[in-house]
Amino acid sequence: MPLYSAKSWSTERADVIALFFAACAIGCIFDMSRPLYDPMAFLMNKMAAGALAIASPIEHPTMTALEALQAHLFFHQLSDRPIAISRFWILSSVAFRMTHALGLHRDSRAWGLDPQIEQRRRWLFWQLNFMDAVAAASYGRPRYFNPHHYDCPMPDESFRPDLKGLGCWRFQFLRDALIPVLEEAFAVEPPPTYSTIMRLDKHIRGLPVPNLPASAMDLMAMSASDCMQLFCVGGLKQMALLYLHRRFFFEAAADDTCQDILKHKYEYSVRAAYATSLSMVRQIRGLFYKDKALTSRIFFLWLHGFSTDLLVSIVLATLVIKRPGCDLAENALMEMNSILAIYEQADGSRRVKRCLPAMTLLRDKAQTILSLNRTGHSFRPPLDTQLENLLNGSPVIVKTGGKPCPMEPEPPRVPQLRENVEVDLQALFGTDSTPFDFGSPTTIPMVNQPLDPMSFQWTPLNAPTAA
Repeated sequence: MPLYSAKSWSTERADVIALFFAACAIGCIFDMSRPLYDPMAFLMNKMAAGALAIASPIEHPTMTALEALQAHLFFHQLSDRPIAISRFWILSSVAFRMTHALGLHRDSRAWGLDPQIEQRRRWLFWQLNFMDAVAAASYGRPRYFNPHHYDCPMPDESFRPDLKGLGCWRFQFLRDALIPVLEEAFAVEPPPTYSTIMRLDKHIRGLPVPNLPASAMDLMAMSASDCMQLFCVGGLKQMALLYLHRRFFFEAAADDTCQDILKHKYEYSVRAAYATSLSMVRQIRGLFYKDKALTSRIFFLWLHGFSTDLLVSIVLATLVIKRPGCDLAENALMEMNSILAIYEQADGSRRVKRCLPAMTLLRDKAQTILSLNRTGHSFRPPLDTQLENLLNGSPVIVKTGGKPCPMEPEPPRVPQLRENVEVDLQALFGTDSTPFDFGSPTTIPMVNQPLDPMSFQWTPLNAPTAA
């Protein structure tokens, strides 16, 4: 008899009750008939936490308790409360240790388990493995699971036919792309070289799209939930590429010895960072087209997307502010306006409200710089303190064209970005949708100094000195 139909729970295990309440808590968040911050969702989550405490999963780990803890962690990812991130990070380590205690990381084919139980074990392990990698990439912290210490096979697609193969594609991307990036490009010892970055770039771009049936490839007719599954891989693919090239993009933008950034020795990284930023903007636009209310309610898009989308805004703003004469500057400003409009539409989330001022500041500064550049002014450091934490400051205006510098320049007349829903939805696959040729460069730049891939300081290594 289902748990919710039972007359008494006195004989039910506490871990089963915990899983029940955890599922109800997540269901309340995704129930569009309920308010955005539904108190019932948080009450159900507290009930799940209480049942888990009674179950004592640390002393008596069970698969059901681990599933309940995973759902509890997912709720913290969905939650918009300030303490949710720290709770997720601490409790996830408990879940990962329970995974080892239950032996989910090992190949159980020789253990004579029931096929359904075996598939359930595999699915649970790879779900937690994926959660670990996403957290590591988002927070800039080391992964818990070491690929040399597990041999659990991937689950069969038949275990979750409702996902149409997208769930297993997500795990394949984790194994073939995200883990190598985290293990090599973000490693401390040995530090990665630029040739390693280029090799990983080529590998990630060469990964195939999911082998979906023809009926499921109609993105216009695809459900919002399936589009979310696509974004789980396509968004991480673009995020990994952006993290690979961001350091070289900012170094090229700050190199005042090179007049044309598109002819810099790191031209490939400049184009890659720009194209990846555009693709990520299109992904969010595609999700908003599918279901604005659902997208606004999934707070971990803004939790993980805040640092990533802010980085996208910084990439685009850097291109406009430091290189306003670049051919890509005007289109970069259009994309900045587009992503800002998306965040303004999701104004129901408190997390979105917290990041809007920073993104608006970047857009306004970029718009002003582009306007001044059209009046014949160029720019060079020193940098002020207004944007020090975002863009290494804003440039000082230098009069070069003999024209007076306006105190309050009019915003440039940037044309509105034409909406192309099909292109935006296609970006969910993580494929490139730009006219740039991303073939391997004929000459790979040599970087003698060691890289610091885990650093989130966007200040270039050789920042120009004040004039």
